[in-house]
Amino acid sequence: MRVIDIIQLNEFAQGDFVMPEIDIIGPTDPETAAINKQNALLLLRLDPDSKAMAEVHKLLSQYQKNSGNDGLQPQAQQPVAEPQAQQPATQQPATQQPVAQQVQPAEIPPQQELPEPEEDETDEFGNPISEGKKAQDIGSRVAGLDENDPEQAELLAKIEAILESKKIEPVIASIVNKKFTFHLDQIIETFKNAIISVKVSIQEKVKFLTSCKVGFFDMNSIKTAPTGNLYSGIPGAIFEAIKGPLFQIEFGTGGNKIGKGEALLAIIGKGAFKGEKGDIQLSSGEEIEVKASSGDKNPTGAVLVALGKGTDETGKKSKESAYGSNTEAGKKFKVLIAKAYSTRTKPIKPEQVPNSVSGQSIANFFNPFIIRVPARAQLTANAFVEAYKVIFKKEAHNDEFFSGIYSAFSEDGIDTNQLTKVIRAMEFDYYKSVIKHDAILFMNGSTGTYRYVDSGSSLYDQLSTSKKGANLYSTGIIDFTGSYGNGFGKIFTL
Repeated sequence: MRVIDIIQLNEFAQGDFVMPEIDIIGPTDPETAAINKQNALLLLRLDPDSKAMAEVHKLLSQYQKNSGNDGLQPQAQQPVAEPQAQQPATQQPATQQPVAQQVQPAEIPPQQELPEPEEDETDEFGNPISEGKKAQDIGSRVAGLDENDPEQAELLAKIEAILESKKIEPVIASIVNKKFTFHLDQIIETFKNAIISVKVSIQEKVKFLTSCKVGFFDMNSIKTAPTGNLYSGIPGAIFEAIKGPLFQIEFGTGGNKIGKGEALLAIIGKGAFKGEKGDIQLSSGEEIEVKASSGDKNPTGAVLVALGKGTDETGKKSKESAYGSNTEAGKKFKVLIAKAYSTRTKPIKPEQVPNSVSGQSIANFFNPFIIRVPARAQLTANAFVEAYKVIFKKEAHNDEFFSGIYSAFSEDGIDTNQLTKVIRAMEFDYYKSVIKHDAILFMNGSTGTYRYVDSGSSLYDQLSTSKKGANLYSTGIIDFTGSYGNGFGKIFTL
């Protein structure tokens, strides 16, 4: 166990680093110390950070002062200006520990040597080269520590702990700051906790974070490959550890909301950012709405309902929901159905009409009435159209918008599958017109499977009404008594 496994993340101050009291550092055997040395040198390359380097510098200077060890000076480089003067002769150099025989630069593996940067440049992460030179200087001193010496092995453990805890956060912050404009602290904290908790080598963490800076895949590619898996090609235990926490991030309300799946996609996707109109904005300019299901065993369905959003007829944003009331629509629907199905001898009251339109209510209530009197098929379709005109306020004047409903009705009754697909496609187009996005990305957060849909007709072609053998399916049609979201049919991604 390394020291970072013992020091809990919340023991580190948010501002300047505060080294907690540690009674047990952890193993300081030569093998562990050698790993700590490698990790420290890798982290020094990752992202020069003055605070982290200052803490390491203090540790090195303190050790030098306490041990009288002058062998920790930078080798073949200019030393960093230290607050402590060089050790006086009274430090009894004759009593120095065997550690005085330091590892020379020739003994350091080539991959641990830090390249000399040129003047007036930035490193690959855009950091000032001056910080890089300080990192080189400290790296030379760290490389000179002897992992076979118990005191220096303990020093290596502390240095590795400081660098891992302090230097990973700035890298994560730089990734998040490029992708988001709000809720930064929450995203950084979640990302950092997940990364530090993973029990893998620093080499893997450095490689993963470097890839995050670029992106693992081009998000713009989903437009030409509308089905696939977003997680393919992202290997390793690190992604498995961060996938769940980042996918589950949900913060805020309204325009400042980050929904499920959005943070993860922005972080792992190249050319993906938190959008203004949609959930994700592509570098090409498109605004993508994300509808995410979590888990393939108990998936959570996505509902095409815009709560508290919308525009009026002039295109001006409205504070009211873009959708009318399910209950209001249900009252009209029930009155029309009761009138269509009543006879002089057997009148039907509105309260006898089912609140929920589903496969079961179609089979047990609606279809028996239609089959007995085929003319009721047209009247039933009319009732659906009038109900959805109440729900879809913005399109109420456009009869063509609702024309697809009629394709699900015949003298044999209602085709449940057809009606489900037609209404989902109609909801899609309405939702798109309200939110003003370009497409919807349906994804499963557990498996990474996705569907990119940019029109109601495209959704109609791809949508199944059965879970069996499908990775995009819908259940239910509408519950007129349901609240927003709960009353509408859901779309699942497997």
